[in-house]
Amino acid sequence: MNTADYERLSAFPLGEAGTVTRLVVYLASPGGGSQRIRPVIYRDAAGTPSVLLAVGPEQVVTPAASGEWVALPLTTPVRLAPGTYWLGMLTGDTSKATVHFVGITPMSKVYIWDAYANGPDTPAGPVTTAAGPLSIYAEYTP
Repeated sequence: MNTADYERLSAFPLGEAGTVTRLVVYLASPGGGSQRIRPVIYRDAAGTPSVLLAVGPEQVVTPAASGEWVALPLTTPVRLAPGTYWLGMLTGDTSKATVHFVGITPMSKVYIWDAYANGPDTPAGPVTTAAGPLSIYAEYTP
């Protein structure tokens, strides 16, 4: 699968209110290349992503071939009430390699086609397929 122009999202239950400042995702780049990425957070609606709540600035990431945790700050911290949210990233084009999104935790995951050049959609587009592995979490303060 082409890794450009997709949002990869995982469902995330938040048990207490908190202010999210960044997302952290586990990535690997076996070919040593890079990829443009923007973090996103969506509200959940009946088990699917809906309204865009937060986005971060573009970053070009080149993680280690063996994988590493990469921090993706949000443009503005977002205060979230307890509930379920969709954490993920919008991926742009790559440079000489595909960045792999490595799953080390079981979660509900989806892909949504979304042109990188236009920024993340709100509401989220239709889910196109179940996603492969993705390990991501939010850093927040209660």
